[in-house]
Amino acid sequence: MKLTSQRGTRGQRRRAGASIRWLSSVTLAIGLVAPAYPEVIDDFNDGGRFSGAGANAQDMTSTCEVVDGRLKISRLGEDGGTGVYYPRGYELPEGQPVEFRVDYVSADTRNVEAYLGAGFTTPVLPEPDRGYLVYYSPRAILLVKYWGDTGCMFIEDDLAPHEAPATFSLTLTRRGDSIGLRCKVVRLDDSREVVYDREFTDHPRPDPTTRFTDSIAPLLGPVTVFAVGLYGDPGRSTRSEVVLDNLVCSADSTPPRLGIRAAAGGRATLEWQASAIPLEADSPLGPWRPSSERIRLRGFSGTLEVPLTSSQRLYRLASGWHFYDSFENQNGQWGFGPATGGQSVAPLLSVVPGTGWGRIHGAGDRNRDFIARSKMRPGVRCRDAVASVDLMRWGEGMEDASFGIVLRAQPEKVFWYGAAEGLPHNRYSGMLTFRKASSPGESVLAITGPGGEVLELRRFPAVQRDTQYRLQFAAVGDLLTLELFALDQLDSPVMRCQARDGRLEEGMDALCGTQAAGDTYDVHIDRYILSATTR
Repeated sequence: MKLTSQRGTRGQRRRAGASIRWLSSVTLAIGLVAPAYPEVIDDFNDGGRFSGAGANAQDMTSTCEVVDGRLKISRLGEDGGTGVYYPRGYELPEGQPVEFRVDYVSADTRNVEAYLGAGFTTPVLPEPDRGYLVYYSPRAILLVKYWGDTGCMFIEDDLAPHEAPATFSLTLTRRGDSIGLRCKVVRLDDSREVVYDREFTDHPRPDPTTRFTDSIAPLLGPVTVFAVGLYGDPGRSTRSEVVLDNLVCSADSTPPRLGIRAAAGGRATLEWQASAIPLEADSPLGPWRPSSERIRLRGFSGTLEVPLTSSQRLYRLASGWHFYDSFENQNGQWGFGPATGGQSVAPLLSVVPGTGWGRIHGAGDRNRDFIARSKMRPGVRCRDAVASVDLMRWGEGMEDASFGIVLRAQPEKVFWYGAAEGLPHNRYSGMLTFRKASSPGESVLAITGPGGEVLELRRFPAVQRDTQYRLQFAAVGDLLTLELFALDQLDSPVMRCQARDGRLEEGMDALCGTQAAGDTYDVHIDRYILSATTR
């Protein structure tokens, strides 16, 4: 937060933006839900539907967990805020109020505020995240507009102190080139008893503020992400906790529309203007599977190039996530740890100069079974999923060493970073063993299930170090498919391995590997792509 005003405490200067960092995790991912009215975004009765962690969950000083059908957010360190977010698409029709609300059940200290926010985030950087936030405690309420790493405060009102649980809300109403904002608080056990109710209009001209300057135009929609969380002033408290429940929107989510236009080279381009991922099928009856191709994101739009072939191929949109990593700029974005968990050493990921590849390297004590998970999506649980990674080079002594993709992993924690928790018992893994020590001319593809049970394997002539490959693993319904392609011939796999297993319906993704028989584990990788449905 780069606010330059000298007024207020450190916490007051940071509040207008410190808890907004939950949006940075959504910049590479997109989602959608099916319509309902009013839409229950999350009631936490089925373990939580949120798609990711907020500001500081990954540094392990904050936790978000579902306890007894409610969301408990705990801040254990000195940083300001944390929370969870929900990628959603909500239009703001002219003159029609759209209300977001959440139940504030309890807090363990007076010096903590809960927040809810409607975000207008764009899926790609450097375009800034932006949105409106309401902060609430039984003693104060604040209304904030933020954009990028700055923001301003429209409302900062004290409340008559009360301890009763309450429901607080933010209502957005588009009126031409302005937007009406309404903050309201009612008692949880009697919604007729209004604790607070105030409206504010964000105009195209700069509006009066209580802190900082209003320097951008009103945000007119669509809303693309919703978030709730906790903020505690570092200057007043180093531990705080808030319990929330029943996140609701008064309007339906907006279903996206899929368009298609011709492109050069015998290809077509799919286009859509909302948060979604494309599914493909050979028949209207399915099975529908996420596309394995990379989606291009620009602003609020998604595009995907698909080949024009003589055979029929059908496409539709669904709630889901798309994630892409080229490994060109790794700043702690992946958490690495031993497959057994704990704090012992494991291979490390670095960038290979001049190539942009990632290198997973571990010698001596670091040559161990490992798990690696991106920190960009710690709480995302996927259903049908396709993930792939390119194998660009590997070391000489990789006998008995394997590398692969994990899908539908079910860790004990709500948020999973892979650095210390280890490989969950419940998971599916698609693994490539480079070559067997007992038979150096042989490679193996293997699909494993819960507890590492081998569901299916295929032996084939050993992969060649002068050839680059793509490893792709898919879980669609109960069908698991592991394929290895030569990178210069992606039309047909070198080897395919399939199994059926319906024990795990959803879970998280990761990369993993088993140690080399030699002294060093050494694999160069590129282009990790995940497309997955979340409902």
